[in-house]
Amino acid sequence: LEFAKMRKPELSAFDIEQCVHEVVLLLNNSAQSRGNINIDVESRVNGLQVYADEEQIKEVFLNIGLNACEAMEGDGNLTITISRFTKREGVDRNPVEHAIVEFANDGPPIPPERIPHIFEPFFTTKETGTGLGLSIASRIIESHGGTIEVENRSDGKTVFSIAMPAYTGANEEDDLKPQEEFISF
Repeated sequence: LEFAKMRKPELSAFDIEQCVHEVVLLLNNSAQSRGNINIDVESRVNGLQVYADEEQIKEVFLNIGLNACEAMEGDGNLTITISRFTKREGVDRNPVEHAIVEFANDGPPIPPERIPHIFEPFFTTKETGTGLGLSIASRIIESHGGTIEVENRSDGKTVFSIAMPAYTGANEEDDLKPQEEFISF
């Protein structure tokens, strides 16, 4: 299975907002073909970069966006919010800036009993799904030192949140030692 086959990423610094906008161009085609789905991007940052494999990150964003469009069943809003967050990490608790990308849709919520399994390989609720999309997305983000989470918010939105270390201009190859195995597309 291709799921088990990994490749070394091609790491570079890139603008996360520009990456999101490129994915939205692709998502708009899917949204229009599914009905009345509106996609908005809200950016609270300017020039925020990450050091990662841009094509793999685009695949993650596209997968999450397409799933959101499918979940809305032809009508709804997908809001993609880009922001930054600083948290203290490591033994010395140094502040580390992160890029945050949230995909919030107003489709039906994910049943709470499914949320703990949503990133497991082969877990699907679709008749024709393989159950690998979100599992692969999770592996990609984690291999780049990030996290991916999902929650049903009290405002009725289902939100996928992706956090990745922001590019600081330092030699990120020394800081980011990716796992030897990476996703092959």
